[in-house]
Amino acid sequence: MSIAPAAVVAYRSAAEHLADELSWLDLMLARHVAWLRATGQFNEDPLRGLYISDAEVSARLQTVSEPLRDYDHRITSKRAVIDARLADSINLPIPLIASHFGLNDFERACLLMATAVAIDPRYEILFAYAHNDVSRKAPSVGLAVTLFADEPMQRLALLQSFSARSKLLRSDLIRFSATELSKPLAGRGMSVDERLVFALLGQDCGRDERVLAFTANVDEPLVPWRDGALAERAAAALRHHKDGVVLLLDGPADCGQRQLARAACRSADLGLIAADLSSPAALSISPRELGRLLAREAMLDGAALLMTVRDLALDLRHENTVSAAVGAGAAVFFAAAPGAVSAGELASSLPFVEIAMPPVTADMRGGWWHAALEKRGHDREPGLALRLGLSLRCGPDAVERATIALDPEQPARFGTIAGIARRATRTEVPALARLVQHNWRWDDLVLPEKQVTRLRQICSELDYAPRVLHDWNFAAKTSAGFNNIVLFSGASGTGKSMAATLVASTIGLDLYRIDLSTMVDKYIGETEKNLERTFAAMEATNAAIFFDECDVLFSKRTEVKDAHDRYANLSVAYLLQRIETYEGVIVLATNLAGNMDDAFSRRLNHVVHFPLPDVAMREKLWAKAFPEQAPIAVDLDLQVLAKTFELTGGNIRNAALASAYLAAARDEPIGQRHVLQAIAIELEKIGRPPIRSDFGDSYGLLAVPDA
Repeated sequence: MSIAPAAVVAYRSAAEHLADELSWLDLMLARHVAWLRATGQFNEDPLRGLYISDAEVSARLQTVSEPLRDYDHRITSKRAVIDARLADSINLPIPLIASHFGLNDFERACLLMATAVAIDPRYEILFAYAHNDVSRKAPSVGLAVTLFADEPMQRLALLQSFSARSKLLRSDLIRFSATELSKPLAGRGMSVDERLVFALLGQDCGRDERVLAFTANVDEPLVPWRDGALAERAAAALRHHKDGVVLLLDGPADCGQRQLARAACRSADLGLIAADLSSPAALSISPRELGRLLAREAMLDGAALLMTVRDLALDLRHENTVSAAVGAGAAVFFAAAPGAVSAGELASSLPFVEIAMPPVTADMRGGWWHAALEKRGHDREPGLALRLGLSLRCGPDAVERATIALDPEQPARFGTIAGIARRATRTEVPALARLVQHNWRWDDLVLPEKQVTRLRQICSELDYAPRVLHDWNFAAKTSAGFNNIVLFSGASGTGKSMAATLVASTIGLDLYRIDLSTMVDKYIGETEKNLERTFAAMEATNAAIFFDECDVLFSKRTEVKDAHDRYANLSVAYLLQRIETYEGVIVLATNLAGNMDDAFSRRLNHVVHFPLPDVAMREKLWAKAFPEQAPIAVDLDLQVLAKTFELTGGNIRNAALASAYLAAARDEPIGQRHVLQAIAIELEKIGRPPIRSDFGDSYGLLAVPDA
């Protein structure tokens, strides 16, 4: 009669598997104690029982004294059963972690020994007994080597698992305390921290608290990565360099790095964790420790790292963090702002792959918008995605944030999406630029019909841009996508600033006024640096740029007579090149169009002249200057004011406001007397002192009455 072997049953939980592993470890310890006794190495001093009794140890080991060969048989049988059950089990933490970190059987056993003390206090007694020393309650390197190697040469070979570059130590799987480091290697006690204990128990207790604030799992993006060849190149590097590699994603911020990294990791069967190295929480950790912590988190999850950097660190901090992470065995995608890291420093000491990100085009951005809107069920308006791609310089991450923020119950409209996108991409703007806040409406702008038509045409060009630039392929003839440079010329106060704000708000962009007083620097090259910082910030912020009194910067180049002329001409030349590559709207306003460099005329898409208002326009301006709620006296004659005083719209608004304060001070409605006094004040401000010929019979009203 034959007895059929017991069926192998897969482990139902991590706890069940760990219990079996600990039973196997108990047998290994029992065999070791039996071997010590058999070889006469165990201390049989009767007083030893005052510390740890044989009965207590035997009860905890749940075994009896047996010949060593019986232990060998039981250990081999137990190991065979465990391995057989593991073969039918999936996603158990111990084998997964061993696989992710590339641990061999001995290293895995050392991890089990260190974990046993952390989860079960009885192992403090068992290890002390196995050491034959009551004070040594943590498993030592020497004990681990002795348990798993019989020959002296084998034991020496196993000691390599505890070198500084070993898999156990470089990834902080096994730790030696400061007191243990002072001991000889064989006598050092091994320990593990709580993060690793819970991972081995299969309990999801979250990421290490030290990195929790600036790390996140990268899920499948709304915007998929389209360049399969580039993704496969990155995936091949991941598969080839299993012990760590850095892939430098060379390109501007948010140009698809996250999408490429996720696509490559999917192909290589890896997860992806994003880490912001510029976070204050990250900066508070030493670079080497930070790199090891991040590497361990990624490898525990079977993931690669996507490290992002925004700012330059002069002390090679970021390079050291990446180096430590790769040295610990992690695969690192490194997305740094241009010039923020030294590629040569990384390539000199690490497995290194540099990947140039494809240049971003308006058509590519339109594809991002289309993919995100389609997945969210919003891409119902024809041409919407392409129009967004032309007008908003959003990367795929910003596109996703803006799309997710849309109300699913409301139809997607360009203005709504543009407003959300502006808020999503608004970054820290340099002090050289100021956001223009306004509450103007088109009805407030008083200009001849020709000028208003031109301004409306500027706004409508965005509507026709998809057809002109893409359907008719004019995009192939221009280096920038939607590049619109507008010059507003005219006297001060004729409405140039108001028109700039209306144009920007109509096409869905923020308008930033450039502070020219701080832009121009006396030191050579600083003006260009200020301009580049400003242009870069505006591109990231999806903003229109407003250069008021632009002739300060855009003046005519002169014959070079000295170094000052040469560098002034260089600044103008830089501006000529930079505005031509700016994707978006640039509004230049000047009172002196004749002072502009001739080379700007070719780069201008529109020139709008703002004339001084005629009588009819001035009457409209006076009417709009007083709100409906303002008390108006019956003697206020706007027609007379318009005919008599040749003022610009800005002068008229100032005079209207000043007259309101004069009337309020006397608790009277705003009358002709108050307005005339305000006009006199305004004329003095602009260098035209009031004279009798300007006021006629009303000249006597200029005297300020007694309070």
